[in-house]
Order: sequence, then C-alpha cells, then structure tokens
Amino acid sequence: MPVFEVALNLVTVWPLTTISAVFSLYVILLYTYRLTLHPLAKYPGPPLAAMSLWYEFYYDFFLRGQYLFRIRDMHAKYGHIVRITPDELHVNDPSFLPELMPSGGRPRDKCDGAQHELHRTRRAAMSKMFSKESVRRLDPVMRRNLDQLLVRLGEFQDDGRELSLLPMFGAFTNDVISEYAYGFSMNWLQAPQFNQVFFDMIMTVHLLMNPKVLTKLRAELNSALPDVSAPLSINKIEQLPYLSAVILESFRLALNTSQRQTRIAREVMTYNDGKRK
Repeated sequence: MPVFEVALNLVTVWPLTTISAVFSLYVILLYTYRLTLHPLAKYPGPPLAAMSLWYEFYYDFFLRGQYLFRIRDMHAKYGHIVRITPDELHVNDPSFLPELMPSGGRPRDKCDGAQHELHRTRRAAMSKMFSKESVRRLDPVMRRNLDQLLVRLGEFQDDGRELSLLPMFGAFTNDVISEYAYGFSMNWLQAPQFNQVFFDMIMTVHLLMNPKVLTKLRAELNSALPDVSAPLSINKIEQLPYLSAVILESFRLALNTSQRQTRIAREVMTYNDGKRK
C-alpha cells in the first residue's frame, strides 16, 4: 500500500491521534534543531529559553513582567552574552553598545522587520516636529501656560492650601504637549488640583536630595534671569550649561522603557570581553 494511502487512512480513522502525533513530532524536531543546529546554539543560556518563546511569556504574563530580571540573573550565571529567546541574544556590556547601535554607514534593521532604510524614511517624516526650531516656535505656548501656572500658584498661596508638585508639573506638561500635538489645550492647569495628572518628578526629587547641586543651579538661574517677572526666552535658557546638565542627568536617572531594543546586524560582529584577543 502506498505511503500516501496509509497516511490518508490514518487521518481518516484516527484524525485527532494522527494530527497530535504529527504536531508532537514537529515540535520535537523544532526544539532539537534550536538546541543543536541553530546558528545561536553555541551561545549559553537556559535551554527552555532557546527552545521556545513560551519561556519569556511565562515570566512576562504569569509573573507580570519579570523576564527583565530573569535576564539579569542569566547574565550573572552565563556571562556577558546570553541567548534569551530562540532567535535573540542579549549583551550586558556597555562597551559593546557602539557595535550594537553604531552610527555612520553600518545600518541595523529593527526587530519588527523594518529595514534600516525604511525606518530612516519614517523617522525623517517626524524629525522636524522635534527639532530645536520647532521647539522655539512653542515659546508663546509655553509662556501662556506658564502664566496660567503662576496664577494657579497664587491661588494656592492666597488660600493657604498645600500643593502637590506631581499633578502640577503633569498639568503644565500636558497642556503644552496637547496644544502642540493636537492644536488645542486640554486645560488641565485650570482643573481642580490640576486633574491629578502623573508627571515624573525625578529631577525635583534629586535636586532636593542634593543641596549643593540645587544651590549651584539656583546661582546660575539667578545670574541669567535676575528679574523673575520678565518673560522667559527658550534661546536664553538653552545657553545655561548647568541647567542643561541637570536636565540631561534627570533623563538618565528617570525610569525609561524596559522593553528591549532589538537590532539585527547585517555584518558579522566580534565581541571581545578583554579575555580573548
């Protein structure tokens, strides 16, 4: 009896059993390939992570986003380079960052399948919105919202009410961004208690915890802006080096996205951990 007829009879007589057997065989062969013949098979890491994406899914879904910390533990056990998914390596070495995300003529494709050239075209369409010239055009918008904020601060002062900086900063940021992005302000500065909007206060907190830094920043601001009632100029603020340094440091200390920024290299990369030449 031909093999095709035998297979057809099996599917007809025992359809569920046959399908289950074929699927099981496929999974076994797939996992065996990923552990032995896959191009990343030589790199260390948990076998379950190399076999299937279900390993990452378990930590992120059932353990609620704990895979990030599991990766940290992998590096402690396996070293600077670990295999964290069937098709992905994770590098824990800041000195290797220029190789992972280089500038110049070495493109890196994105994990969503977008090639470097396509991503560059998409980014160019939006880059003008975030240029310095575009931000400078926001000067009237920022001044108008700042005036509204000062009025609200005066109300809190007159009433003797406590003021939470968290919603206040959030309302100011939201009104500026909404007017720039959508063409109208959401007017959270006018809402009671500033609408309790979340805003990251990392810079304010660290300044209060570091009096020397706060004193130096105040000295620079007092020197550059002696009249607090005078209108602020973005061009003038950009010329304050210590203020710029404080803002950049707050970005570094702030909690950013924990999502991995996967890159696909088109050329072979060589990693030197200082032990090999």
